[in-house]
Amino acid sequence: MAFDTKAFLRAEFVPREERVPVPALKSFFGDDEPVFVVRGLTADEINRAQEASKRSKDTDDILQALIADNPDKLAELREALGISNNDRPAEVVRRLEILVQGIVEPVLDMQMAIKFATAFPIDFYSITSKILELTGLGMDLKKSKPSGKTATSAA
Repeated sequence: MAFDTKAFLRAEFVPREERVPVPALKSFFGDDEPVFVVRGLTADEINRAQEASKRSKDTDDILQALIADNPDKLAELREALGISNNDRPAEVVRRLEILVQGIVEPVLDMQMAIKFATAFPIDFYSITSKILELTGLGMDLKKSKPSGKTATSAA
């Protein structure tokens, strides 16, 4: 069977999403179920994550050149930008970027992602692995909603 390029081009896709339980964070969810909702990434987002370590190092080099004479300010800016003086392993930097881009709910900025990774490393790796798994599966076809114009059958 030949690939239907026209149908493919007409198709609408949505990112795959999944709810991931995070029982270790129960005390931060109040009465709600401790769950993160994550989604698969696009090719552009994966590429940004792959380049995150280099970007982090380049940004740190620029910060050092601009404010090397104020170590307190340098440390403050590094923390705000998720840079830790180039001592964070490249894989962790990559996964931090994956988490920030792939989490739907709750929204985490880089500073929160770093704290999460530091405090709950196993959950951090599990969640980023789930994001990568969803990414590998590709997007889902967007399901059309019923128009409501057809008569329902009487039972």
